[in-house]
Amino acid sequence: MKFITPKGKILIVPLLVLLIYLILPTTNSSIDSWGYALYVKQGINLFLPHHLFHNTIGFLWVNAIGFFIKVDTLKLLIILNAFFAAATIYLLGLTLKTLGVEFKRNIVWVAFLGSSWCIMRYATENETYIIPLFFSILGSYYLVKGLKGSGIRSFFYSGLFAATACLFHQVMFFWWISLLIGVMATQKIKPIICFALPALLVPISYLLVLLFYNNQPFTVDAFLRFVFNDYYSGAAGVSTGLSSLMFTAIGLFRSFFQVHGYLVLLPRISNLFIIAGVFSVVLIAIGIFNVRRIQWNIKGIKRPTVWVHLLALFLQLVFAFSSSGNAEFMVMIPILLAIVLSQVMENEIRFLGLTAAGMFIWNISLGLVPLNRYILDSNRHMSKIIIEGKQNTKKQFFVLYNKPNVENRVEYITGVAPSNIISGSQFDDINRVKQKICKALANDSIILTDCINRPKTLSRETLIDTSDFKTLFKDYHIKRLDSIQTITGKYYVHQIMLK
Repeated sequence: MKFITPKGKILIVPLLVLLIYLILPTTNSSIDSWGYALYVKQGINLFLPHHLFHNTIGFLWVNAIGFFIKVDTLKLLIILNAFFAAATIYLLGLTLKTLGVEFKRNIVWVAFLGSSWCIMRYATENETYIIPLFFSILGSYYLVKGLKGSGIRSFFYSGLFAATACLFHQVMFFWWISLLIGVMATQKIKPIICFALPALLVPISYLLVLLFYNNQPFTVDAFLRFVFNDYYSGAAGVSTGLSSLMFTAIGLFRSFFQVHGYLVLLPRISNLFIIAGVFSVVLIAIGIFNVRRIQWNIKGIKRPTVWVHLLALFLQLVFAFSSSGNAEFMVMIPILLAIVLSQVMENEIRFLGLTAAGMFIWNISLGLVPLNRYILDSNRHMSKIIIEGKQNTKKQFFVLYNKPNVENRVEYITGVAPSNIISGSQFDDINRVKQKICKALANDSIILTDCINRPKTLSRETLIDTSDFKTLFKDYHIKRLDSIQTITGKYYVHQIMLK
């Protein structure tokens, strides 16, 4: 190993986890994952305001690979996230090395990040959070170099990459503003200008997209509505209270460990899941026992390279809390925590190494493997029925629990959005849903639903679910046709008929 450079040694862990991410991608993609893959596949909606460049880079990547070999778009987009995740983990190692963290400590912090659930989860899924995380840590890397006297260019690169992160997801604004405050604390004009100047890239990019891609005339109102579209449309908003606090706590824990209702059902599949879970808990318990060995240097927080990232950590948590405890907005917590704690902790190798090993085993065996090998819910089966039904002479109509997921999946596969589906769980007026069902019955359509007798597993979806299917279907005769066994329980396909 002596012939390998220090940077090369740091690369070992990212390459190892990259291999795992590539081997175990999820086969239970989310609503948004199917939607983004659909947009990339069809070359539409390439500049969505909340994450302006995400679909664009996916489109370029898919078409570049597609020039040489034909590969499924969704799979390619997941692979792209896996590579960016590994690069992000590597950049943490370089950042910690620049901060003076010795090799062994550096390796365990890098392993800690690579084993955290939020990284594993999004590295194996087509979501929008990994690529902006890469650019944010790249911005931090150059800020650390700049604060350590590497030259004025480092501040420019820091500002450029931190601003680029915001173009890939607006949630990274809080990381950018924290870095800006850190540069301003130097009270030196040149570093401040060099960092802040690249931020012009953000409004310029939005303006160009508005004018030339969306073909809208420029007005201040149109510009603001485009930039903050999710808030104007109601897709995003501010929500606080006890529920937000609860979901923030749950999301924070899930940033490190996979927790889902299906975990209690895994022992029915194999005892290996029990063995892996127990082994993980034992490792973590031994790690916690070694907490007493840790030496704390709280004064290290006073260093600009530390408090800047502590500020980013705080702001991101506050934003996640104000967004109903959205776990997706906490994806940056482990990496920010690693930067801060590596500067205030010493002699933490045993504690952190054992904890990271426990996380690694837990999240792979109880997270990546189940989501790769097994079905999570009824969406895949209902999509299959809809697609096969297109070739039937009998008219079909579907009342679905998760209409957006099935809709995106079907359109991605067939290229045509299904017009014979409605939501049985998300609606403003239950009478309007009943009217659609009555109309379909009058039209001699076979009405199928997956809404009835769904398994009750603990998840965010079930915690916020207020569906009342008894009221929705009380006027109809219900006939069970089929069932689907999943890792969250058994789902059923029922036919809705007139009494």
